[in-house]
Amino acid sequence: MDNALRLQYLEAMGIDVWVPREGRVSDSVITYDQQQIEQAHHVNVELCSLCDPHDQTLLGVGNQQADWLLVVAATSTGDMQDLPFEKNAGLLLAEMLRTIDLNVEDVFIAPLIACKAVNHDTEAQFCTGHLISQQQLIQPRIILAIGDKAAQALLKTRQPLASLRGQCHYINKIPVVVVEHPAYLLRSLLEKRQAWQDLCFAKQILNNEG
Repeated sequence: MDNALRLQYLEAMGIDVWVPREGRVSDSVITYDQQQIEQAHHVNVELCSLCDPHDQTLLGVGNQQADWLLVVAATSTGDMQDLPFEKNAGLLLAEMLRTIDLNVEDVFIAPLIACKAVNHDTEAQFCTGHLISQQQLIQPRIILAIGDKAAQALLKTRQPLASLRGQCHYINKIPVVVVEHPAYLLRSLLEKRQAWQDLCFAKQILNNEG
């Protein structure tokens, strides 16, 4: 992402001054104890009746000791890569995190769905075992549900994202904040400031919890 586009995103979020940190944003995410995550992932894939063992699956990646757990649904089957974000959406997420003094390396990103199956809604109902395992391993202090599909699946509701954002929800006593998906924000400049406000809200909750 070039500087002009980065400044455009930040301006749309209502941030007037941006001073970049030294160095660049890493293209990969640091993983500390990936072996445990992989073991839990493969066990849950084997137990899931929807998963084809020959299909490509997504692992959660990031800092296993992170306070922040980000749960996201891939925007399409084409996003089934190492991370559940296409490149531009991932870059925008990194910029958004930096506005609240976080790097991508500070969080753990978990896909809502671990494998490709026939129906996305059906997957979301059953493919939750790997999220429970990752939550138990990571023990985050806060969860970001990124996008409407992740929010609805985690909170077990069909309410639209607009009705869920701006509130503090809880899963197993862990606060959950809903944020728009970066892929959607790339198409809607007017929503970026709102998403930034949601991130600030999440940070405030975390500070109050601490």
